[in-house]
Amino acid sequence: MTMNRIIIVFLSFILVNCSSGNNLSTDKNGELIGRWRLTAQLTDPGDGSGVFSAVKSDKVLEFFSDGEVKVNGSMCYMTTNTNSEQTGTFELVSDSSNDANHDGIIKPDTCEFGSRNIYFDFPLDGGLILWYTCIEACGEKYEKL
Repeated sequence: MTMNRIIIVFLSFILVNCSSGNNLSTDKNGELIGRWRLTAQLTDPGDGSGVFSAVKSDKVLEFFSDGEVKVNGSMCYMTTNTNSEQTGTFELVSDSSNDANHDGIIKPDTCEFGSRNIYFDFPLDGGLILWYTCIEACGEKYEKL
């Protein structure tokens, strides 16, 4: 095999892999865009025994196709309160070298305690789970409206 053929095969392999990653990201982006209502919260006492418990709240996240996210509460910490509005940006993780454990990241515009990333997942049973930065496990479940 000549050097030119080796280069062509190598470049073709790279192009095929890049395009398949973009399709996954586009599919998840379509699933994410829209409004999501808070339905449950997880708090853990520090021993791994925490479970999601149903909550009553009017807290709604809204994801926009331009990468913006808005909530009628706080994105900086877990709360059911809806007495403020906060915005941020989000991105889907299509490359496992960025974060192998989550489907995406939310970056709030402002938090009193500095910048905080919120990670999110699409569980197999549906919905959306946000994972906050906590000493123990803590998260929120949302259902699409």
